[in-house]
Amino acid sequence: MKISKHKYSNYTLADFLQDESFIDWVLNDKPVSNPWFDRLNNDESIVRHALQAETLIRKIKPLKPVFDDSRVERLKLRIDESIDKKESSLDSRQLSSKSYNYYYGVSVAACIAFIIILTFFLLPGNLSNGNFESQTITWVKKSTKDGQRLTLFLTDGSKIKLNSRSEIQYQQSFNENEVRLIKLKGEAFFEVAEDSTRPFRVYAGSTITEALGTSFNIKSEVNQTGISLVTGKVKVSDLQTSKRNEILIPGNKLLVISDSWKSISEFDFDEEIAWKDEVLVFKNADSQEVFSRLSKWFGVKFNLSEYDNQITWNYTGKFKNQTLKSVLTSIGYSEKFEFKIDDKEIIIKPMENK
Repeated sequence: MKISKHKYSNYTLADFLQDESFIDWVLNDKPVSNPWFDRLNNDESIVRHALQAETLIRKIKPLKPVFDDSRVERLKLRIDESIDKKESSLDSRQLSSKSYNYYYGVSVAACIAFIIILTFFLLPGNLSNGNFESQTITWVKKSTKDGQRLTLFLTDGSKIKLNSRSEIQYQQSFNENEVRLIKLKGEAFFEVAEDSTRPFRVYAGSTITEALGTSFNIKSEVNQTGISLVTGKVKVSDLQTSKRNEILIPGNKLLVISDSWKSISEFDFDEEIAWKDEVLVFKNADSQEVFSRLSKWFGVKFNLSEYDNQITWNYTGKFKNQTLKSVLTSIGYSEKFEFKIDDKEIIIKPMENK
């Protein structure tokens, strides 16, 4: 079924459940190369109905037909009645002469019909009076500024630690058999509650990271995304093509730079993950890296007009729950600089010889 932009923008739940291309996309694990992926990303007005339809579709799996022509015809009629469409009958003689592929398609539609009819009778109303479609999806958006870190608990039991200068979006609640969708800009550590029926997917940069029950870190910056796995197993896919994906095991990190997938490597836990426990770690860092990260961590700005920023640094250190003054005192002693704290501005200058 070819869909014009106008028609698909007005799709209802019933339209999704009748659309063979949408059903096929869902049953084939929603490849990002399929047009439906872009449609749903570019039109938030139909996401609610699409997720409701996906929940119903995932409750069944298409089987080979095991019933006669008359039962197929009755099921087809019940589909039409449940969505208030004009009744139409199937010519059983034509049906019996169709190929196996057509017969298989009818069996899929019949299974979905059972779900629609079950919903029709269990809810305090039916599809036509709008009670089902009145269920809205509430999206929650959280962000942090420099110097801020945030811990979030999702309704499925998952825990997210959001780093400074980051933004995350997630559904306020997750329905049964519904994919758990997350959008991330910046950095976050995820501890995902195990649920085999509801995949947990994080969209960050040009990647999709999918997990069932695991813990991992994602850092998504301009043109660069890094995924580091701590426990469990995740699959990382490319937003542009479903043919490119990697499976990570604990201790592995995948780095994607400007859509170029680098090789998987092991990572240092302290460097990648310690931030979530309020631990600030530097390893062989130059002055630019140190001041940049301190600015983000504490929410301050550094004035280096009196300091020669070309001085070679190779600083290594670890700080847990320490104040800015304490951190600067320690680094300054090692790297020979003095500082003055003026509210949110930190003035750095060379240490005077005494």
